[in-house]
Amino acid sequence: MKKIYNILLSFVFAGCLLGSCDYLDIVPNETANEEDAFASEQAALNYLYSCYSFMPAYQNSHTFIGYAGDEIVSCFNGEPIKLYFQGGYTSGNIGNVDATYSNMYKGIRQCYLLKKNIASVPGLSDDKINDFANQADFLIALYNPSSKKRKDYLARACDILLEYKEESIICGIVRNIAREEESMNILTLKKLRNTEVDMFSTVYIGNKMTKIIKDKMVTPRGYRYDRK
Repeated sequence: MKKIYNILLSFVFAGCLLGSCDYLDIVPNETANEEDAFASEQAALNYLYSCYSFMPAYQNSHTFIGYAGDEIVSCFNGEPIKLYFQGGYTSGNIGNVDATYSNMYKGIRQCYLLKKNIASVPGLSDDKINDFANQADFLIALYNPSSKKRKDYLARACDILLEYKEESIICGIVRNIAREEESMNILTLKKLRNTEVDMFSTVYIGNKMTKIIKDKMVTPRGYRYDRK
């Protein structure tokens, strides 16, 4: 009898615990959301500034994304690149590289959210909408974009990008970079989606400013040269 009583008591206790957790599903009234970020021109400007905070600090070897690859050589013993180069990273000290990638993905997502919502800001002129959107419209490079086991990865990436970018965006594919067999192909994002690439290919995806100049894929950076 006592055993049955303890079992019933356990069920009652468990029910009380499960039933008392509803408050975790309630979002506090003062919590900021996506609409708040674009409620005014100043809020949108603050959101744009925060996008820049995700850019890697190239002067800091612990946050430089280049150090996450195996083609960078460092002369500083003990630096993250040397640990990575020697296979010295473990689950206990991989935080620097892991955090770099995590911040990059957050920054990319935030930029796309800005492009998606900037036109909804009340009273924002068309010129400022274009200015804000262009600042968040970055270039993308895809290394090792496909293999025998990952044939659909490029198409999947293009499907995601086509939600935010126009089909006519200029893209480029360079195969066997710096080798005798080096080749280049320029095409639109729409055509890129159905193009086969391999592990020797590097794919470049432009933005609204990217254009073709003398058979080259060029993205102006805003510099001006005054001829005298």
